[in-house]
Amino acid sequence: DVAQIVALGFPKADPESPLVDLGIGTVDASKPVILVIGHNVLPSAAIIDLLEETNQRDKVEVVGLCCTAHDLTRYEKKKARIIGTISWQLRFIRTGIPDVIVIDEQCIYTDIVEEARKMGAVVLAASDKALRGFPDRTYVSADSVVEELVSGKIPGAVILDEERLAEVAVKTAFRLASLRAKYKWS
Repeated sequence: DVAQIVALGFPKADPESPLVDLGIGTVDASKPVILVIGHNVLPSAAIIDLLEETNQRDKVEVVGLCCTAHDLTRYEKKKARIIGTISWQLRFIRTGIPDVIVIDEQCIYTDIVEEARKMGAVVLAASDKALRGFPDRTYVSADSVVEELVSGKIPGAVILDEERLAEVAVKTAFRLASLRAKYKWS
């Protein structure tokens, strides 16, 4: 927590902390949706930063499960949402709402890749501790990786650089959202 407070400006004992939207019903599934799962908030923070820098934050839903969700709401207090606990992971993926799923090494169901594939979503691995058999695309251009993901050539990728992962996640979500509309529960 100390490192996150210092490096990311997380609040510390703020008595006026805002309440956070919670649950599946808070997600606008008409927008591209990026789901983050795990314990490492850095990829999520990079996604939020990129969306803010490019003035696209209002066009994409970034939602989380487990510890990353809580840290995401500490990083971005107004728009971040917590979908639920780890037990909601498959339930939320099976709704078809997430277009891109970003995982690290913890709190990930073992069959997440298969479940995402059934819904036409892609998975991006942000940790070398849970590669899921994906090809390492850390040093490949973001546009090339997006093309591989959208075309279905690969179901996911390992990207160990947070900024590159953010770029791939956002571009992929925009490209997949309209293609996946039939999968989305509403």
